[in-house]
Amino acid sequence: MKPVPRKFLLRTTAAAALLGLATSPLLAGTYTSPLQVSVSVPAACTVTATPLAFPNYVSGQPGNDDTTSTVTVNCSADTSVTVTADMGLHGSGTQRNVSNGTHTLMYNIYTDTFTTIWGDGTSGTGTFGPTTTSGGTKVFTANGRIPGSQTADANTTYTDTVTVTVNF
Repeated sequence: MKPVPRKFLLRTTAAAALLGLATSPLLAGTYTSPLQVSVSVPAACTVTATPLAFPNYVSGQPGNDDTTSTVTVNCSADTSVTVTADMGLHGSGTQRNVSNGTHTLMYNIYTDTFTTIWGDGTSGTGTFGPTTTSGGTKVFTANGRIPGSQTADANTTYTDTVTVTVNF
């Protein structure tokens, strides 16, 4: 193998040094780059209702038996909601009934002062909303009524279960 001439080594070393300088930054500086940040907050809501507990009903009483329930919707943020109710376990059409197993008493729940039956918005029923929760919370008053002049079994508890749904 033939020795490499000294002149060639000096030239390649000098060329390599120049190339190294050309790829190194010549001046110090500051560089910026934006960092995009995002987060999604999906709507999440819950609904709770206090019991619709009627006062004692006297069989055949001439007057109505009225009471109220509070329906509270809590959402993760201000959210547009509609709150619906089914006709209960013993309902038929738009008529709800409480039952003691063998007998029933008619009753209903209203979104207002006893003119609009609370339902799913079909068959002449109304809903609570659509409305926007304020601060994530909205409270509704459901008005219950057992019409008077119905025959009822004494010493008996009549019950029903209505499913309340919040749509958002």
